Amino acid sequence: MTFVLPDPLPQGAAELDALRTRACRELEVFKARQAASHKFSMQDVQRAEYLLSSRDKIDAVNAARMAHHEAGHAVLAVLVGGQVACAEVFPTGQTDDKGKDGYCQYIPPNLAVKQHEHLIAAAGAAAEAIWEHGPRATAQQADQRLIGSDAKFLRHCALAAGAGRTVSPITEVLPLVARCWPAIESLAARLSRHEQVSHKHVVKALGLSHDYTLHPFELNNIRSGLRAVPNQRDVK
Repeated sequence: MTFVLPDPLPQGAAELDALRTRACRELEVFKARQAASHKFSMQDVQRAEYLLSSRDKIDAVNAARMAHHEAGHAVLAVLVGGQVACAEVFPTGQTDDKGKDGYCQYIPPNLAVKQHEHLIAAAGAAAEAIWEHGPRATAQQADQRLIGSDAKFLRHCALAAGAGRTVSPITEVLPLVARCWPAIESLAARLSRHEQVSHKHVVKALGLSHDYTLHPFELNNIRSGLRAVPNQRDVK
């Protein structure tokens, strides 16, 4: 076995999954030897500890990736006038009944939100790209993070729009995600601990006032760049 944990760790889902699989395969060898009452040397013990530690580090990075993805969905949903019912990232090895590692659910959207659902869907991949590559992440880098139901939904949107939409959802949403990055970071910190995020957490992360009647005005100013999103390290 030749597993070595790279430094720095990759941050893409496919690369992380491949690394975790390799580490777990080698751990299975140790489990088989243990089941056969094999005696372990100190070197064996150190190797097993290294593999376990490596697996935990991979899981932590993967949780952070998923947390930023779901936080991106949540923030964009609120930014375009929607309400978040709940967002969550599951511990490693756990999924929902659809096999997903995390989710972001919305209260049934109004017409304004319906018109921006393509941006909400693209925001998860955009947030992953910025988390991995920094604020100058490109649309191509974000496109590479589009998988699963988000990719399927955006393909459906593209077919429905036909030639009427000239700008891709990823290209359109990237600057909005970057503008709201402090809010996404603070929500991701909560999601990484496998705590749920609701609408009130997103409102706080975006720095909106306690008077909800002002939210449409404040959100419009954030979208247009006239209102800054506060830099909060975490949202309780």
